[in-house]
Amino acid sequence: MNVQIPCGCGQTVTVDSSQAGLTVQCPCGREVEVPAWQRPPGGEDRERAGSGASRLTELGWAFVILAVVAVLVTGVAAGSLYEFLGLQGTREARKFRAIMSGGALLLVCAAGAALRVVFGARFYRE
Repeated sequence: MNVQIPCGCGQTVTVDSSQAGLTVQCPCGREVEVPAWQRPPGGEDRERAGSGASRLTELGWAFVILAVVAVLVTGVAAGSLYEFLGLQGTREARKFRAIMSGGALLLVCAAGAALRVVFGARFYRE
């Protein structure tokens, strides 16, 4: 990335950001020091904290696990019901299983939204 550094003569010197901390020469002959790049205050800590730690709270993880379990259990139950009725492997059975699993996921999401709105539950760390 190119950066423009002002010289005392009034001209600007275009340098590459990789030249930070070095001294370059202006067309007028003067030496211009390229300022060293520094991370903004608190920038390093934020980057490290965001990359290593999970942002989900314990309640958030519980809802993720609940959603996965609900989809799996509902899918298996729907498949078992269609097998019991003798319709295993049909196109309608696959559709029914998908619709029931989607419905279970929708119910878990709706419960999470209700907890958030009514009780102010937090699923993510800020």
